[in-house]
Amino acid sequence: MDIEKAIEFILNQQAQAEARAQAEKIRAAEAQARTEAAQARTEAALAKLAEAQAATQGELRRAIRLTVQEFRAERRRREGLRSEFDEKITQLAAAQLITEEKVKHMSEGLDELRTTVQQTSKTLEAFIESLRRGSNGHN
Repeated sequence: MDIEKAIEFILNQQAQAEARAQAEKIRAAEAQARTEAAQARTEAALAKLAEAQAATQGELRRAIRLTVQEFRAERRRREGLRSEFDEKITQLAAAQLITEEKVKHMSEGLDELRTTVQQTSKTLEAFIESLRRGSNGHN
C-alpha cells in the first residue's frame, strides 16, 4: 500500500502542479491582455499628441506667416506715411519761404509808408504853421 499511497501522492501532486500551471497560464494571459490594452491606450494617446502637435505646428506656421505679412504691410504703410510727411514738410517749408518773402515786402512797404507818413506829417505841420501865421504867400 505504500506504493499505492506514493502513486496517489504523486498523482495528487501532479494534479496540483497542473492546476497551478493552468492558473499561472490564465494569470499570464490576463496580464498579457492588460499589457496589450495599456499599450493600445498609450499608442492612441501618442497618436492624439502627434496629431495635436501637427495642428499646433500648422497654426504656428500660419501665425508666423500672417505676422510677417502684417509686418511687411505695416512697413509699406509707414513708408507711404513717411513719404507723405516728407512731402508735407517740403510744402510747409515752401509756404514758409513765401510767407517770409511776403513779410519782408510788407515790412519794406511799412517802412515806405512810415517815411511817407513822416513827410506828410512834416508837410501838414508846415501848412498848419503857415495858417497860424496868416500868410497867404504874398507877404
